[in-house]
Amino acid sequence: MPAFKMVTDQPPAGDQAKATAQLTEGIRRGDHYQTLLGVTGSGKSVVADTPVLLKQGSRVWLEPIGDLVDRLMDQRESWIGREAGTEILDLTGASDSIEAFS
Repeated sequence: MPAFKMVTDQPPAGDQAKATAQLTEGIRRGDHYQTLLGVTGSGKSVVADTPVLLKQGSRVWLEPIGDLVDRLMDQRESWIGREAGTEILDLTGASDSIEAFS
């Protein structure tokens, strides 16, 4: 399983500490899919044209998150699973990992 690390100088607010602990436990437990619940506008997601800083090997670039997701899903169509009306791109076995900095 790939290693995950999040670094921030911002302290958790509201129920973020509890949510982070639950998500971390899910990762340690080996859960493949998790959902972060919260009220609309609380920052759980970004819109498609939000630029993200990406790194793959020594290459670093900025790309809208929607373009990245669309490209990966087009390139790896056979890796897409469907569950409860949601498309899930499982990159667990990918050898060409991309890091996204947030």
